[in-house]
Amino acid sequence: FAEFHGEDPRLILNYPDEVNSLTLQDLQDAAKQYLRPDTSSRSRCIRRIGPGSKASGADSFQGLGEMAMADTKGRIEKIRALPALVAEAVKGLKDDQLDTPYREGGWTVRQVVHHLADSHMNAFVRMKLMLTEDRPNLKPYNQEDWAKLVDSAKLPVESSVLILKGLHERWTRLMDGLPPEAWKRTGNHLEHGLMTLDDVLTTYSEHGEKHVATIMKLRKEKGW
Repeated sequence: FAEFHGEDPRLILNYPDEVNSLTLQDLQDAAKQYLRPDTSSRSRCIRRIGPGSKASGADSFQGLGEMAMADTKGRIEKIRALPALVAEAVKGLKDDQLDTPYREGGWTVRQVVHHLADSHMNAFVRMKLMLTEDRPNLKPYNQEDWAKLVDSAKLPVESSVLILKGLHERWTRLMDGLPPEAWKRTGNHLEHGLMTLDDVLTTYSEHGEKHVATIMKLRKEKGW
C-alpha cells in the first residue's frame, strides 16, 4: 500500500508484508499516476499497487478509495459515540467519587469529563479553521491550568456531558459532509507543527475513548 499526502510525493509504507513484494517501478508508477493533473477521482489519495499488473495508467491501480472512506467513517463513528460512553461512565457516581483522582496526582473524574468538553471544543474550532483558512495557526492551551479552574474542578459533570452531546452532533455532521480532498487540508499547530485534518480526526477519535477507559478502570478498581 502507498499513501500520499496532498501534492507532496512523500511515500509512507504501512504494510511491510505487502511492500516487500513491490518493485521500485511500481512505486514510481504510483507517484506518476497520483501527480497527474487529471486524476480527479482519487479518494483520500490511497491506491493499491502491486507487481505484475498487466494494466497501465489509471487501470494499474486497484483503488482503495472505499477502504479509505470506511476507515474515515469508522473514526467519525467513534467521535459520534463518545457522549453516550461518557454519560454511561459517570452514571450514578456521587460527588466524592467524581472528586477521586483516576491515579495518584492525576485529575479527578470530574476534571476528566470537563477536560473532554474543553479539548473537543478546541478540536472542533481548529477543524473549522482548517476548513476555511489557508494553513491557519492552531493555538495550544494549557490543559493543566484549565483543569484547575473552578468550572473544571467543582462544577457538576452534567454540563459537560450536555456540551459533548451537542458538540459531537455538530462535529460529526460537519465531518459526514466533507469530500475526500478536505482531509488533506492543513494547519500549523504552534507546538506540534503541520498537521492535516485527517490527523485531527485520528487524534480525537482515540482521545475520548482513552479517558473513558481511565474512568472505567477506576470504577472497577474501586468496585463502583
